[in-house]
This record gives sequence, structure tokens and C-alpha cells, in this order.
Amino acid sequence: MNRFNAFIVPIFIGMCLLAGAGRLHADAEVLAWGYNCYGQLGDSTTIDRCEPVQTHITNTIAIVAGRYHSLALKSDSTVWAWGWNLYGQIGDSTDTTRLEPVQAHNLTDAIAITGGSWHSLALKSDSTVWAWGSNYYGQLGDSTNTDRWEPVKTHIPGVIAISAGYCHSLALKSNGTVWGWGDNYYGELGDSTTTSRWEPVKTHNLTDVIAISGGEYHSLAIGELTGVEEYQKSNIKNQNLKVYPNPFTAVVSVKCLGISEGQKVSLKVYDLSGRLIKTFNTNHLPLTTAVSWDGKDKDGKEVKSGIYFLKVKGYEPVKLIKLR
Repeated sequence: MNRFNAFIVPIFIGMCLLAGAGRLHADAEVLAWGYNCYGQLGDSTTIDRCEPVQTHITNTIAIVAGRYHSLALKSDSTVWAWGWNLYGQIGDSTDTTRLEPVQAHNLTDAIAITGGSWHSLALKSDSTVWAWGSNYYGQLGDSTNTDRWEPVKTHIPGVIAISAGYCHSLALKSNGTVWGWGDNYYGELGDSTTTSRWEPVKTHNLTDVIAISGGEYHSLAIGELTGVEEYQKSNIKNQNLKVYPNPFTAVVSVKCLGISEGQKVSLKVYDLSGRLIKTFNTNHLPLTTAVSWDGKDKDGKEVKSGIYFLKVKGYEPVKLIKLR
């Protein structure tokens, strides 16, 4: 499990966390190539590159590319950005284009990032969403259409995943509902209108979602995983689900309080495509249960460092834990 030490892997019990991520070098360095007119490759130049060059940033656990800017989430939960900054999408309180990474201001405890055309979003460990950059269509979700040069809080709580489209934004809440805000000319918010929204609105006729993605002018979501057995959900409140220590490396204890007599629950790990990675050898969690994971999947193969989600089947509460 030592290979996980350089990575903080957010895992949700009950639902999932989806983060934009790319190919990372083994030493958690970022490699970039292609068009570089605005410094979006982060190598301190504006020279286009026909093969990968090293971006001037280390200790990175997630990356995402906007239209002409780039974002990185570091292992200390800070967000860094570089490239075009006309609308403040870098988040450093300026509109100065950056040829190498700079830290987004007043933003800590981030666990996921996503980039739109000219705006940026981050999800914090307290399930709040923060946004900055262009806000012409209200894509920052702060009830205004004022561009922001540093992160501001979006008016939506209880979020477990985020995705940015061209000029709209999406959030997945812990109850499996999808919310959107920003440009809605083609109906990309899914609220049965074509009215742009300056704060989040609920997507209609959509529940039990586990993943979302925003395109240029459209949005996608997937529901409950195909082939996963149906289960009886309890009405137990979130505070009755205890997970410790948090974060953990190889062993985690899960305590479910208030489970009714005979109620069965099980622990399973999935990757972001919905593929079953691991089923833990336990069928009941009426008391504290310590679960050990050797970092191998159900077929005995090494699991790559990345983002996964842990589902406690038969138990509704959602709890965030970190695997490192």
C-alpha cells in the first residue's frame, strides 16, 4: 500500500466522488503538450509542444484542462492553475495570464476540481462548491453574473461531485440528485426550461445518480450501477455512520448504528466506470468492523492509484473517507 502514500483518494460510502483527472507521472508530476499560446502547458513559455514537457508543479493528485487554462489539485488539498486568466479563471485575484502554476487564493481542503471554458470549480471536504472566473451566464452559482477573480462559494450544500461544461456547471448531491446552473440556452441544466440560472436548480426527473459530466452545451449522468443488486435502504441519519481512522492507509473501521435485526449490508469498491473492484469479506456491520485492503482487486491484480468509491450496500448514509 506504500504507493498510495503520495495520493489522497477521496472515497464516499453510499455514493461516489467524481473528479476530473488525467495522466500523472509516477512522481506525481504533470506532463503537458499541444497549444501553448497562453501558457496553458505551464512550462514558463508560450511555445507549442509536439511532445510532453514537464509542467512546473509537483505533488499533484488530480488535473483538469479548461479551454485555455489548466488546473491541478495538490496532495495538500490546495488548487493551482496556469494559462489564460482574462476572466480570473486562475483564481489568484488578478486577470494576469500565468505561464506557470500559481495557487488559487483563499481555497483549502479541496478534494476535487473541474474546469469549464472560462471558469473553474472546486469541491471542498465539507461538501461545499467554490467557483471563480467568467460568470456571464451565472455559471459560478453565486446569484450574480459578476466575474470573480478568486473563489466564491456556490449556493449549494451537500455536494459529492462536480463537473463544468462550456458555460454551465453541474453538481451531484449525496442524495443522488443532480443540480445545474449557468448557461441553459439548449436546456443543458435539465430543468425543463431554456432559462439561464444564476444559482443551482434541480435537474428534473433524475434520481439515484452516481456520476455526472458536462459537455459544451449538454450534460450527462449515469444512475444506479447495472447489475448491482437491489437493497433495502434504512432511514438512519448520517451521524450514525462512523468511519475511523480518517484518513486511512490499509485498514479502516466502519461502524453502523441502528441497523435493524437481520438487515444485511456489504462493502464494495468500484472504479469510476462502475466496475466492481473489491468486495470485502463481511456481510453484517452491526458493530465496529475493521476492513483491511491489500491494494489488490478481486482478481488479485494491483489497483492503480486514483479515485474510487466505496458503497455500503443496504445502508443509506454517506460518509467521506480518504485512502492514502
